[in-house]
Amino acid sequence: WLSGATGIGYGDDDDVTVLTDMRRADDQDGYLSVYARKTFETADASSLTNLFLEIDSDDGFVAYLNGEEVARANVDGAPPAFDDSAREPAGSVDGEVQTRFDLSHAIELLVPGENVLAIQGHNANRTSSDFSLSPGLRTLEEAPYPSLRSVNALQEWIHVRGIHSEKQLQAVLGEFWENHFT
Repeated sequence: WLSGATGIGYGDDDDVTVLTDMRRADDQDGYLSVYARKTFETADASSLTNLFLEIDSDDGFVAYLNGEEVARANVDGAPPAFDDSAREPAGSVDGEVQTRFDLSHAIELLVPGENVLAIQGHNANRTSSDFSLSPGLRTLEEAPYPSLRSVNALQEWIHVRGIHSEKQLQAVLGEFWENHFT
């Protein structure tokens, strides 16, 4: 395996490892998929109450934990072949917001010691303007407050400063302004 840091991709200026040969050009055929893997240590998985894959992907991916599929988006095939394309151009918006997949059902796949998260990323076509793959595996402590998931939820709160992340507030407030003042 070649080594490189994530995000992996090209074309949108947010990648740490840039794949200059992935896009079809005059002097290269390009390719549709990228395989990435990361080993990590787990001392006692039985103490985990949740597990999440947070990923920026453009156009699609399949994720495996210790060899078992645990999440996928916009890719067919079981497993997809290396030369399969994503179903359509899609994915996260240029690294600004990662999609979160609840993998709590897969905690039982973790073993004491070394574990492997593997991601198979697929582009929609070889001439696509960009490709992104930036995954992360997380556990989260339960928040003592509910999440804001809509404008209505925001309107029910009197004071939200210091409770929610800046990005979460920006997203909800942006939707609020767009829906109420346009």
